[in-house]
Amino acid sequence: MTAVKEEMGLVIGVTGGTGAGKTTVVSVLSQLGMERLDVDRVAHKFLHPGSPVFRTLVAVFGEEYRQEYGIDRKRLGRLVFSSPAHRRKLEELVHPLLKREVARVVRAARETGRDLVLDHPLLFEMGMEGLVDEVWAVTAPRELQVARILNRDKLTREEAEARIAAQLCPEEKAARATVVIVNTGSLEELAATVKKLWEERVRNRNTGRP
Repeated sequence: MTAVKEEMGLVIGVTGGTGAGKTTVVSVLSQLGMERLDVDRVAHKFLHPGSPVFRTLVAVFGEEYRQEYGIDRKRLGRLVFSSPAHRRKLEELVHPLLKREVARVVRAARETGRDLVLDHPLLFEMGMEGLVDEVWAVTAPRELQVARILNRDKLTREEAEARIAAQLCPEEKAARATVVIVNTGSLEELAATVKKLWEERVRNRNTGRP
């Protein structure tokens, strides 16, 4: 009998600075049929009671960060984005668990031939670009990023700037990415760009092109 070759799924990692529009790009790809993995949401699971590091997080950061349903994310966020030492400590505790869980999901998608998109703001910072077939970096001018963050998260300008500064600079992300999307237009223009890029990949796959 001749073995039937299973179609391999495509795994895309979408990254970009906060406020650049990364999550919108992921949403459009999801609407086009890709399975979506929000890496931030996976990380949040480790801030809940019962996670392997919950007790350690409380011990390290203090009882004042504990809520009924887990760690107070907003309060912890203000701390870690104002203190590189605290941010590194949080990353040391959570990132190894996060990397294993994301790798497990990617492996399962590949084994079943499913298309998967990772919504991953720290893809490069965590050294996880090797998990994906393509990296799409979403960029926007810094002032536009700040304006979007202020409107979305109700932070101070200082807090917004700190969150941008905590991530790899857009220029380096763009230099290391497979695809760069500059998001300075409307949501409709962004959606049209993403759809065109996705259709190119579908055509290439159907024609056997790399």
